[in-house]
Amino acid sequence: MQKTIFIVDDTISNLYATKAVLEKHYSVLAIPSAEKLFLALSKRAPDLILLDLEMPEADGFETIRLLKANKIYSDIPVIFYSSLADSETETKSLELGAFDYIVKPCSTPLLLERIKKCLTIQELIRDPSEPRIRSKNAETFVNGTQRNIDRIKDVLVKDAPYDEADLLMYTINMDAIINALISMGEWELSLFAAKLQKAGQEKNTTMILERTPEFLDGLLAVSNEVVQNVLTEQTKF
Repeated sequence: MQKTIFIVDDTISNLYATKAVLEKHYSVLAIPSAEKLFLALSKRAPDLILLDLEMPEADGFETIRLLKANKIYSDIPVIFYSSLADSETETKSLELGAFDYIVKPCSTPLLLERIKKCLTIQELIRDPSEPRIRSKNAETFVNGTQRNIDRIKDVLVKDAPYDEADLLMYTINMDAIINALISMGEWELSLFAAKLQKAGQEKNTTMILERTPEFLDGLLAVSNEVVQNVLTEQTKF
């Protein structure tokens, strides 16, 4: 079934330009204000809300607060799509419960990829029958994860400032890790990885240095759990 996305933006040209990009892949409703968003929500629930930040009457921050305070709407993922590029605004957005923060203008492939990752993770969250560990993917997951961890550590241990090649290597390997985590049903850790991948794309070296070690610890724990599960399965035969 085709996923539904609500785009909320008071700038009509931006609203319909984004709609034109997304409606090739999704069912899209273009909404010019927060007030009309809640009117639309009373009739149907989307799979994702792409929300502008700077709007009259109720801005994006107030809108997401209202969404998260309502049990009916609180589980709908929200991605902010804003021209504001400062880290303080992005941090506040994530703290309020946004799944992601995308700075516009954004290339079509990148926008589609970020939306796809959000929808994939939400699908895993909503499907309780989704197996947490898929043994058929275990060997590929463990081997691939270790290679990506080693490459990321090679970047982290450098004494010199990161250059473009370092950040590209970090971003590419983080992308591979995200896909591997999603394949194993590890949606929470994949979300963490997506935020770090974004830090690599935006050259946010402070976040990379501060949060990557914590992420790698979690990734190693998952990898070890996968190995243990495989060993347990093997002893049954």
